[in-house]
Amino acid sequence: MKNQNKLFEDKPFESKNVFFAVPSRFKIFHLNLLLVVLIGVFGIWYALWVNLVISGQYNEKLLKEKLENAMVENNQLLSEKSSSANLGALLVFTKASGLVEQKNVEYLFDRHNVAHAE
Repeated sequence: MKNQNKLFEDKPFESKNVFFAVPSRFKIFHLNLLLVVLIGVFGIWYALWVNLVISGQYNEKLLKEKLENAMVENNQLLSEKSSSANLGALLVFTKASGLVEQKNVEYLFDRHNVAHAE
């Protein structure tokens, strides 16, 4: 006597893919191969992009260091220049050359009324 109220019948299982219909000539192997190639291409692209960004940051760091060194050297040269300016020697040179020496010169705009002559 056969049981008519079976929950599961003895039928072979057939898989039907509703969401992704794959043509019969396009096999899963080709899909896997395509995904591996895409992962490889994106991996190479990512490596090159990261290398470009990091090299740009390194180049920026080097240029900042060069700028800082140039500014330090400029400050040193300016301090050497100001310390080497000997005003006494300049006064001796002007007197020996016959240049005019000015003493007690009033700045023009210290007076509020410039047009007024005393």
